Amino acid sequence: MFIIAEIGSNWKCVPGEPSLRQAHLAISQAAEAGAGAVKCQLFRDLYSKERTPILHEKMKAYELPYEWLPRLKE
Repeated sequence: MFIIAEIGSNWKCVPGEPSLRQAHLAISQAAEAGAGAVKCQLFRDLYSKERTPILHEKMKAYELPYEWLPRLKE
């Protein structure tokens, strides 16, 4: 059995303050629990800026910073 842990937006300790450290901690805890992979939220193309600008901006606050991905992959 292969388990994928949902990290979601739990890397945000405090709203508006993204934490790379918290993201690493969540990944470590998922691995300790037996997960072989994790899933994070990337809303890049899910909500159109043109069609739903308010929702686009709102969801942007919960998107994992794309530039973190190479560091988290390690």
